[in-house]
Amino acid sequence: MATTNKQAFMIYVQDEAKAVGVLNIRNIDPELSDKNAISSAWGMVEKCMSSDYSQGRTSESFSTSARALMMRQAREILRNNGIFYFPKQSTVNGVIW
Repeated sequence: MATTNKQAFMIYVQDEAKAVGVLNIRNIDPELSDKNAISSAWGMVEKCMSSDYSQGRTSESFSTSARALMMRQAREILRNNGIFYFPKQSTVNGVIW
């Protein structure tokens, strides 16, 4: 279980510098534990918006449908906390997210 906002974010994106940067932009103190759900949701958004190609692979390991589901869950968490996130809508293989 995450004990800080940064750890909550890093459940989805294991880059500490990115976690601190994104949380600071969102005015969330990475070292506090007051906004774990919101921090986790922003981590989910970052995971969905980032490619996950690994060396030698020609396709991503995180499927389009999984990205769409995670993005919907992240937006629901944010909405439940009074944050309305509407990224530019994109469609990949017929899936809107």
